[in-house]
Amino acid sequence: MRRKLMLVTMLGLALLLSSAVWAKKEKTGVLDKDVFTDSLNKYQLTVPYNWRAKSEKEPSLLRATLQKIKLEPPPAGSSQGYDLGERFIPTIKILADTTSLSLERFCELLLAGKDELARENEYLMKLDLLIQSELKSQQKIKLGEQEGVKYTFQKKYLKQVRDPRENIGGTIQNVTVEESLLGYLILTKKNNQVFMIQCLGERDTFEYEDQDYQKLLASWKFIN
Repeated sequence: MRRKLMLVTMLGLALLLSSAVWAKKEKTGVLDKDVFTDSLNKYQLTVPYNWRAKSEKEPSLLRATLQKIKLEPPPAGSSQGYDLGERFIPTIKILADTTSLSLERFCELLLAGKDELARENEYLMKLDLLIQSELKSQQKIKLGEQEGVKYTFQKKYLKQVRDPRENIGGTIQNVTVEESLLGYLILTKKNNQVFMIQCLGERDTFEYEDQDYQKLLASWKFIN
């Protein structure tokens, strides 16, 4: 009897362990060809051409990260043309959380940055545009038939580049230049779920990435 009890106990533990291992392998979304689906948060989008999508392990506030594969060449005369090895890769981040706040109030507290949201520090770790950036504009939009708001930010930073004009004794010198990133922070809410989408890239090639951002946003839909 005791042996049978031990055997049942061991089998039960084995099942629990295997379930825990399986749970660790669950992903925040599934990519089928170019369609990314997040079944937990019930939305779907089309990944633009020349972008790759990466999901996360559950549980995760960050649902997906998209990055451009082949970068656009910088315009002639751009300081970024001096050092192509250190360019910023255009990136789209998608976050999802729950809140009882209205979208308007959630946005207000998020932009205020006074630590009044329960997971505000986690948002700040993922959303680069909320730190040391300049808000350029905001507008109301629709995302998947839901009301939303789109904020445009510019983020300036200093960068070391090699300047061919500064050639001393055959050695090209490094110079410090000011560069900018440009991007959107888009928020929408459905029921008690709030979605945050950050689209961020180099200012000099923003017009190219913006076409991809618009395609992704237009493809977004909520699913049952």
